[in-house]
Amino acid sequence: MIMDVDVTTCSKRFLKGVKWLENSLKFDEIRLKNELEETRKKLEEIKRIKENESNKWSIINLAAQETTLEFKIQYLEKRLKSRYLCTDAEAMYILKKVNSKMVNEFVSAASNPAFWEDASDYILDDPHMFWFLKKIGLGGNPHFIAEVDNMIRQQTIEGHIFSNEFNHSGPLRVLVETKPDSEILFNAVSFWLKNWKWLSYDAKTLAVGILALTELGFETYLKEIREETEYLKKFQNEDGYWGRFLNSSFSKKESIENTSYAVWAISRVNGVKDPAAQKGLKWLAEKQKEDGSWDGYTATALLALLARAKDLKFQ
Repeated sequence: MIMDVDVTTCSKRFLKGVKWLENSLKFDEIRLKNELEETRKKLEEIKRIKENESNKWSIINLAAQETTLEFKIQYLEKRLKSRYLCTDAEAMYILKKVNSKMVNEFVSAASNPAFWEDASDYILDDPHMFWFLKKIGLGGNPHFIAEVDNMIRQQTIEGHIFSNEFNHSGPLRVLVETKPDSEILFNAVSFWLKNWKWLSYDAKTLAVGILALTELGFETYLKEIREETEYLKKFQNEDGYWGRFLNSSFSKKESIENTSYAVWAISRVNGVKDPAAQKGLKWLAEKQKEDGSWDGYTATALLALLARAKDLKFQ
């Protein structure tokens, strides 16, 4: 199991990513208000241009920009209301491992109902986020409990719980953490063991399934864990990354998210010296930007580095 990390053992690369993460998430009311005002101005300008545009394709392009800006405005308004959002859970899991004080602010923000406004959508779209919320210490929150119960109500007779991200494996890992020894979990595990290949359309879904089994009982499910891990390793590309999807034409399209989760799972099962994990970590190291971030997936990339934080060689 991953333990809390002594930051002095971590690589400079990891700590640089953590610093970027803290700076990007730190609540700054003035900055957010200014950004909101600027975004609203851009939206009004786009609307004005669109009203006077006659070219069909230009109108379509402007409409897409309009939608993007509207979503950004909604996001900024929500953050101003609650300071932090459910979707920050993965990043906060990383920051908790390095004892960041920001995690306490995040937990305090969870007492604001605005924090949970989109929780029902999140649990259907990306239930694995609730695993991070539980690990951060929000498992006893009434909103958390209600949303997990809502997820459970989606379970079929066969035991399947569908989700857009981490199909079944995300809910499975949440159940391992929140409903141990329950019939609900038993049915979910049985469904995974029978159907994991067709459920795992991408590396991250399979990786989370593997992680769930290790947390449920490594020795009990050792045979299945080994089989799934070897299957996952088969789809690693020569450069070290995992593509967007397993066994498809998209397997050559590199993915930071899939690579990070694959490295996390393989490191958990085979240890820090596994060649596939080493190769994947090297590829991730090469993708880090100068400012410490990874193209929209900084927290996810840090999960892979965190899983091996005491053995990082890529300074």
